[in-house]
Amino acid sequence: MFDKFEIKTLQTPSELIVHTPQMQDLFKKNGIDCPCRTLWLFDYLTEEIPCGNSNHYDYDSVAFAGALSKSVFLKKVERVTFNDIQMHLYGIKTEDTKEYPDWMKYMGRFSPENVTMLTEGWGLTWDGDEIEYLHAPLGNYLRYISSHKTSLYIAAGIPVIVSKESALAEYVEKNKLGIAVSSLLELEKRITEFDKEEYRQIRKHVMEMSATLRAGGHLGAILDDVVKDVKGNQP
Repeated sequence: MFDKFEIKTLQTPSELIVHTPQMQDLFKKNGIDCPCRTLWLFDYLTEEIPCGNSNHYDYDSVAFAGALSKSVFLKKVERVTFNDIQMHLYGIKTEDTKEYPDWMKYMGRFSPENVTMLTEGWGLTWDGDEIEYLHAPLGNYLRYISSHKTSLYIAAGIPVIVSKESALAEYVEKNKLGIAVSSLLELEKRITEFDKEEYRQIRKHVMEMSATLRAGGHLGAILDDVVKDVKGNQP
């Protein structure tokens, strides 16, 4: 996976900041064994403040924001029939994009900083060309990385839906930031059967994390720890 130049470069620092523990394990398997600090979520700097009222959000809808043309799995999602949820797509609509089924709707584009445009109940992080598991290079990528898309949703105050196979699955559920699913075929059942009070509690945790990410708190905390450690090791 890594060539000799990449391995040599990644072995040069005294310490690395990695996305997830899975990424650190991948480095170790490829001979890159320097100390690491885990970021988990990227910060998402914006002055926009999402609404804190749960009633402002459409509970039964799912947002997917990104490069629609490369999100091959969407072509298979289109063939599924869901009656009680809606999926809203944000991004560049290509010329070859056909009409979506009734339960899917293209919503256009928005400035990345304008997170208040997202008012769906959930935000979906998924990639690859399958809907029942993470597949192909882009899907496999999610097994190791922290997707910036996930930070977008959380910054917007939206609970996230991730794959159980993704590197963020355990973190998302442990910190009550959303849910992990085995397959996109589960979406309607998981959402419609989700306890409304539990959803409000998750949104409370998401709003707290939103404030941290919008202020640069994740990377800031790691850099503060680095500074403390450096000062603590000085004679």
